[in-house]
Amino acid sequence: MTNELEISIRANTPTLRRFALKLTGNQNDAEDLFQETAERIIRHAGRFESKTNFKAWAMTIMRNCFINNYRKAKIRRRHTPPMEEHVLTIEKTTSCNEGELKMKVDRIEAAIEKLDAKMRCSFQMYFDGYHYQEIADELHEPIGTIKSRIHQARVNLKKELVEYRMAS
Repeated sequence: MTNELEISIRANTPTLRRFALKLTGNQNDAEDLFQETAERIIRHAGRFESKTNFKAWAMTIMRNCFINNYRKAKIRRRHTPPMEEHVLTIEKTTSCNEGELKMKVDRIEAAIEKLDAKMRCSFQMYFDGYHYQEIADELHEPIGTIKSRIHQARVNLKKELVEYRMAS
């Protein structure tokens, strides 16, 4: 790494850290994004032209890293296994009998099926990992309506599945 590049990184570190926090909204994620950006800047130092704006170049790298990470996370959320697989994984570690597990899964699915269709759709999408805004965009509904439906679905499911509440 050239001395000029090192000086530029140090001089722009506060700005890059603030930008990372603005993008992620979370201090830990911002630090990870900053580290990934710094690593890419060092790795691609040969592409930087000394007469260009370093800060703009670094912020572009950071923005691209953030977008790439967001897309990867979105794909991962969409490819999460169905609820039954999560329940099976948890239940197998606690030596539960398969018949009992099947009955629990069936009971939960039946409770979800009892929900109003719009409420069920919103809840299922949220359960599958979509954000409120993504659900609102997909269903062409206001975000407040989506949040309300999901909240009401939770309330209804808690009432319906009271026997599965953990003792506190």
